[in-house]
Amino acid sequence: MSQTPLERNIIVRHTIIESIHKTNYNPCKITLITGSPGTGKSTFLKDFVSRFPDSIFASFFCQWDTYRKNSASRIIKNIAYQLQKNNDTFCIELYKQLETTSVDAICSMDTDELFDNIILLPLEKTSLTSRKY
Repeated sequence: MSQTPLERNIIVRHTIIESIHKTNYNPCKITLITGSPGTGKSTFLKDFVSRFPDSIFASFFCQWDTYRKNSASRIIKNIAYQLQKNNDTFCIELYKQLETTSVDAICSMDTDELFDNIILLPLEKTSLTSRKY
């Protein structure tokens, strides 16, 4: 009995999910999923998160034609928000970092500096960067 295209697609997706999970299971690793509209990126990630809920600490869905969803600074701020919400230690370290930086300074940072200040520096002080899998 041959498989339908949908059944083949599900098998391929599960194989890819298992492969990504095995090779990239590191909370400091960033995986970028790209593709044309309608190719199943959101469905793929929904399936991945449902199978490995502890593997994802933060995510962001970009949309090329929507400023709210394609601005680098908004992506960085959104990821920092999710990390602080999902990890108490990161939340504490981010708060410490923000105590030493004014709102005006944060708003005027370029993307590299923003990433360093509200993601990288707090993350380096958490157990997320030292976990072994």
